[in-house]
Parts: sequence; structure tokens; C-alpha cells
Amino acid sequence: MTWRDIPVHVKANEDWSEHIDVAMRLAKNFDARLTGLRTSQNAATIKQYLATNSEAALEAAARETALASETEQRFRDALNANRLDGDWDAAEGNASEILMLAG
Repeated sequence: MTWRDIPVHVKANEDWSEHIDVAMRLAKNFDARLTGLRTSQNAATIKQYLATNSEAALEAAARETALASETEQRFRDALNANRLDGDWDAAEGNASEILMLAG
């Protein structure tokens, strides 16, 4: 069992980024777990201004869920390819607040 867990921000506005590869190399070098955290502000903003169950909010949530699922699969595939232990999480809201809580 390892006591190291590296959180890595997987941004909603990018498909992939070099910082994820760097985090994977760090996790491998230090025998750490890697937790990908995808944050999305779009659906949260729509829910804030419209009712949570409004048509626009539900459509935004469905789009975010589909995109997060694709990104999660790519992240998990990269974990497997690098023989790393890790996890995945996704959250709606302000990225800096979510990352602070996750850290």
C-alpha cells in the first residue's frame, strides 16, 4: 500500500495535456496512485441561472457526462498502459475550489 496519491486536473476544455503525462511519470517514479479530476463550470453555471431541472440544464449535464465519460476512458487507458494504480472523479463548479477540496 502506498501513502502517495497525486491529483491531476483534467480540464474540461482540453482533450489531453502534457501536465497529465508529467503526473503519470511522477506517479510511476514515486510508486504513487494518480487520481484524475475533471472539472466543468459550464453545467454548473447553467444550473445556477436556470432551474436545475430545466431543459437547458439537463442538456448541459448530459453533454458534460458524455464528455467526462470519454475523457475518463482515455485516462484509465493511459493508467493501464503505464501500469499505474489510479482513480477518476468529475465535478461541476469552479475548478480552483474543487481542486482545493480534492487536495
